[in-house]
Amino acid sequence: MGRQELHGELLVDVPGALFKEQWLRRAEVPAEMLETVTVGVDPSSGTVKGDATGIVVAGLLKGGRDYAVLEDCTLKGSPGTWGDTVVAAHDRHSAVDVVVESNHGGNLAKHVIEESGPARPPYR
Repeated sequence: MGRQELHGELLVDVPGALFKEQWLRRAEVPAEMLETVTVGVDPSSGTVKGDATGIVVAGLLKGGRDYAVLEDCTLKGSPGTWGDTVVAAHDRHSAVDVVVESNHGGNLAKHVIEESGPARPPYR
């Protein structure tokens, strides 16, 4: 970590990492290649000083075997801020729904998303 943090080296394939660099491809994904798109949300503790709220837009590619991360909208902010970000990402990518991790703040997340715009995205 010192090599990365102090010397600015990009360390790929960190021991114990969930994904290996060689498994990843970086490329634009045309909309016609996508079967479905969803927005995933991992709510924070609900305070500005808490952890970041993870917001990732992902798509299933046609054929159903590969996935693409289309946008990472992760941020630190109030529930209202991240709720607006979730709805905007949903609309920008024409996502079919929003999926929220329910182990922390699931009910809060549902309420925040419902209050973040007139067109409420489907939520699970």
